[in-house]
Amino acid sequence: AAPGPGAAAATAGEAPAQGLTDDALSFSRSAQPYQSLRDGFVITQLAPVVNNVEASYGLLGETRLGDYSAQLTAGYNLNEGRGFVRADVTIARTWPWVVATLGQQNRNVESFTRAGPFGVTRYDETFFGLDLQAPLEQLRGAYAYRLTPALGFRLRNIDYLQDFNNQMGLVRTAGKFGLWTGEASVSFRRLRQTAGKHILPREGQLLDLTYSRKLAYDESSPPLFGGAIPEADRFSVTVGQFAPGLARTHGLLLRARYRKERLSNLYLYSDQFFYARGYGSLRADENTTLSVDYHLPLLYPDIGFGGIAYLRRLRANVWGDQTTLFIEFRGQTGSATLRSVGVDLTGDFVFFNAQPLPVGVRFPYLLDGERKGFVTPQVLVSLDF
Repeated sequence: AAPGPGAAAATAGEAPAQGLTDDALSFSRSAQPYQSLRDGFVITQLAPVVNNVEASYGLLGETRLGDYSAQLTAGYNLNEGRGFVRADVTIARTWPWVVATLGQQNRNVESFTRAGPFGVTRYDETFFGLDLQAPLEQLRGAYAYRLTPALGFRLRNIDYLQDFNNQMGLVRTAGKFGLWTGEASVSFRRLRQTAGKHILPREGQLLDLTYSRKLAYDESSPPLFGGAIPEADRFSVTVGQFAPGLARTHGLLLRARYRKERLSNLYLYSDQFFYARGYGSLRADENTTLSVDYHLPLLYPDIGFGGIAYLRRLRANVWGDQTTLFIEFRGQTGSATLRSVGVDLTGDFVFFNAQPLPVGVRFPYLLDGERKGFVTPQVLVSLDF
C-alpha cells in the first residue's frame, strides 16, 4: 500500500498537517540583555531572630541573580536594653562587593571615666557606613570553604546624656559629637556538608576577627563625660570547632570569644558580645567567654497544623558557658568569673510550606552571683552558631 500524504510530508522533512502554520513553526525570540533591577526585585526571606544578644525581624530581598540585595532590620539589643533599625544594600555585580548601611540606634551604655565612677550613658545615634567585602568560596570534596575579608568606615552623629556619681553627688553631662570610625575584619569558615538529619556540621572550623578604631572626632563639642579618653578602639575574635557527637545525628560545638574595649574610651561600640547565657550584659575592659554546646534530636513528629506550620523535628541543646571579666580603674584592677549551664528545647518548623524557622525555649541555670539557680526562660528563634 502506498504511504498517505502525511507520511510523504514527513519524509520530505516537512511537518504533517496538524493545524500548525509555517509562521508558528518559524517563531523565534531574540535574546535580550539582562537588566537586574528592571527584571524584578522580590522579597526572598523573612528573618526573625531571638538569641542571647538581640531580638529582631528582617526582610531580605534580591534580584533574580542576586547581584543586588537589600535587607531592612528592626530590633532590640538585649545587652543594652534599647532598639535599633538599619537598612543594608549590597551590590554584588562587582568584586569586591559594595555594602552601604544606614541606621539609627538608641543605646544604654554602662561605663566610667577618669573623673567619675561607674555611670550610665544614653546614646541616640544615627550612622552611615560603606564597606568593601571580598568573599572567596570553594568546594573541596565534602567541605565548603569561605573566606571574607572586609574593610569599611562609619560616620556617626551622636547625642548623649550621661549620669554618674562623684563626691558632689549626681553629675549629668549632655551634648553631641560626630565620629568617624574604621573597621577591618576577616571571617573564615571550613564546614563539612551536612545531611538533612544533622543539626550541626559533623566537622569544621570558624574564625571571626574584627578591629574597629576612631579615624576622626569632631572636637568642637564640649568636653565629654568628665574627661573621657578620646579613643574609640575595639578588638574582638571568635573561634569555633565543630565535632561529631556520641551518635551520628549528634553534634558538638566548642567556642571561645574575646573582646577588648576600654570602658573609659570616648565612645563604646554597640554591645553584641555573647556573655554567659542567663546573666545579661557583663561589659568590662576585657571579656572572655568559653562555650560548649551539644545538640541532639529528640523526636520526629512530622505533624502539620492547618497548613500553616509543619513540625519536622524536636531537638535539644545542652550547653555550658563561662565569662571572665577584667576591669582596670585608677590604677587598680579587678576580675570576676561567672558560669551558667542550661538546655534549649527547639522545634524545627516550616511555616506556609516555605519558611524554615526553628522556635524554642531556653532554660538557664546560674552557678555564680546573687541569682544562683534557674532564671526566667527565654524564647529562641533561629539556630545560633
